Amino acid sequence: MENKSSSGKGVLYITFSELFFYITSYATYFFLGRSFDPKDFGIFGIVVFFVSMINTVLTTAFQQTISKFVSQEPHSAKDIRRKSFLAVFIMSLILTVLYFSFSKPLSSILHDATLVSYIRLSSLLILPSSFFHAFVGYLNGLKKFKRQAILVMIYSALRLGLVMTMVMLGFSIKGVIIALVLAPLLILAISLLSDMKLSEKTVSNIMPKNVFRFAYPLMLFTILLNLFMNLDLFMIKSLSQTAVANINSGYYTAASTLARVPYFLVTGLSFVLFPIISESTYNKKKERTLSQISTSLRYCLFALVPVSFITASTTTELVHLVYSRKYQGAVMPLSILVFGMGFFALFIILTTIISGSGRPVKSFLISLPLVIIDFVLNAILIRRYSLTGAAVATTVASFLGFIIAAIYVSRKFGAFIKLASLVKMLLSGAIIFLISRLYAVFGIFLLVKYAVLLSLYVSLLMILKEINKKDIDFFRSLLP
Repeated sequence: MENKSSSGKGVLYITFSELFFYITSYATYFFLGRSFDPKDFGIFGIVVFFVSMINTVLTTAFQQTISKFVSQEPHSAKDIRRKSFLAVFIMSLILTVLYFSFSKPLSSILHDATLVSYIRLSSLLILPSSFFHAFVGYLNGLKKFKRQAILVMIYSALRLGLVMTMVMLGFSIKGVIIALVLAPLLILAISLLSDMKLSEKTVSNIMPKNVFRFAYPLMLFTILLNLFMNLDLFMIKSLSQTAVANINSGYYTAASTLARVPYFLVTGLSFVLFPIISESTYNKKKERTLSQISTSLRYCLFALVPVSFITASTTTELVHLVYSRKYQGAVMPLSILVFGMGFFALFIILTTIISGSGRPVKSFLISLPLVIIDFVLNAILIRRYSLTGAAVATTVASFLGFIIAAIYVSRKFGAFIKLASLVKMLLSGAIIFLISRLYAVFGIFLLVKYAVLLSLYVSLLMILKEINKKDIDFFRSLLP
């Protein structure tokens, strides 16, 4: 079985690949933000919101479902993958047809008939993306984290290259959507060809109906998560005056893209944590489960706290560096939303633990009231405070989700991060926030400022004895 060091290396592999994935994603957004005007960028953000709602529901649910079953029966991995792919095809095809059919009603809700053709074209993304992420789940269940990481990185680079090529050839928004469709299609073909030589050992008793049964609550849960993550943008588009709706959407898309850095940082941990929790709870290894939960939450906070505080202290400089001064409207919502996404990242880790232990229905039930609260808060605050109101609504709802999930995990598993550790990290984060606010640095030198602040954060934790010899030895064990 995997020890702590090998799990840590798995986190590094996946985190690095996810970091590369999100760097290329950010590069895509930044490239499009500079290539398009705020109006076209806002249209692109809305279309991506719609297709992401459908696409992520399938990719996340089936990826985690396949990972769970494969981690429990690795000797039957290819048979499980084959049966799971049938379930993926059926659900993906149904949702593709439904999404295509509802293009006009969706456009009518947003009072923009020009969205119809973009929505219909984006429906082609669902099938290839679902199959690709299902294959990633197969590798994840086998704990082949290095191979999974390489595959994701190739996909990321290919997607960015295709998007830039289409835009430079003058194809605008539709060209970008076509590029997004081609990338998973090409990489899926490469993935399946590279796996053809692997032989199957045994046949699993798991059938497509078992995949549906476990994936169904995960789909509902993922729908809620994606609705939660994008509800603010959707309501800004819907509640803003027609003359400024697309511009406001562009500002908020820019702010939310930067604010999600904390969330992106922990996705690698969630990928590795899910099959480990699934395998350890399936085989009733209580001590290992408790250790993984406590350690994962602690290291998760190590990353989230400094990134959230540093970003919040440099919102103007960061927006100007990435998007230019014409996106000044994104500064205020970003300073609030980055904390909301930090709470949301912790919520994701906690619900990953819950779902990985075989309780996806619990994750769904925890998320349901949060979406309702988020909707009500956005409806009230956007009308009064526009983009800032949306950021506040999402942050409050994310905090409530984190608290509820934390209480459940603590009571169910008897494991959580120590209060003393939490206080030390928050104190260190507050100190670097105040220091950062003393002076502003613009341009590329902002990256130097970030490096200095991160170093100071680590130094403070060492002075407070939160980072100890055990942590240092662990990080050293991860080095090649």
